[in-house]
Amino acid sequence: MDSIVQSWIYGTLSTSLLHMIFKKQTIAYEIWTNLEKILRDNKSTKVIHLDRELRNITLGNSNITDYCNKIKSLVDRLEHIDAKVLETNLVAYMLNGLSSKFRYVAINIRHRDPLPSFWDAISILLCEEQQMLQDDQHEVSFTHSDHPSSQNALTVEAPNTNNNFCGGYRGGRGG
Repeated sequence: MDSIVQSWIYGTLSTSLLHMIFKKQTIAYEIWTNLEKILRDNKSTKVIHLDRELRNITLGNSNITDYCNKIKSLVDRLEHIDAKVLETNLVAYMLNGLSSKFRYVAINIRHRDPLPSFWDAISILLCEEQQMLQDDQHEVSFTHSDHPSSQNALTVEAPNTNNNFCGGYRGGRGG
């Protein structure tokens, strides 16, 4: 039974960690306690590293969904090693890492009383990002069609003088 447990432990370790703890003629309990010493001693260092990463995370070229997923992943990893992140701090870190294009919505979120939850703040940011994308698409299509070097030519047909309507509108409904 001991050899099965040893195989399971060895099979789940990274190569570098395996080389560190591998020892011939040892029992599973000894392997396990050595592993625990190595990993438990690193807990404080991991908390410091993950907390620093969380405090310094920035949007960069990511979209809001990817950015918030990175934040959530860091928080999950911290909580997995018993390091709780306060909701207000989480929202603050998220807002602090936004780019300048989200400046006004970040100010709006910061000044809400009470401060929105992480999930509510994400919802607000996603809506803002979607609006920005729509505005950018509208601006691109508007400037492209009005640009003098556009490949699309504007054609105008002379109104048909045989009919009693102007520009295709006859007035009234239908017909």
